[in-house]
Amino acid sequence: MKYKLTLNISCRNAGKCADDIKKKVTDLLETDDPNQFHISIFHEQTKHQIWIFTYDKAKKNESEAHGKTIIQHDENIKKFTGKKPTLDQLKKALKPFEEFVILP
Repeated sequence: MKYKLTLNISCRNAGKCADDIKKKVTDLLETDDPNQFHISIFHEQTKHQIWIFTYDKAKKNESEAHGKTIIQHDENIKKFTGKKPTLDQLKKALKPFEEFVILP
């Protein structure tokens, strides 16, 4: 399953920003097994695009390129067993990031 959202935030330290966003998302997903999902973040000043993929099938890696979902075979991928949030739940969990500028 793919979730895609945009946050209106600015950051000076992309690494810390990504860590903070990933922590919020993994808490909501109730799993930190990187073989069950992945998060991609495009850090653009004042606008961050975030993609979250939870894997619906074992051995099938899902990603996005040029607006299209790409599915590739990967022996390490496991079927997602965590909690599947709604897009509204994700937005609510990440909403605090829009209320301040993330500093180093």
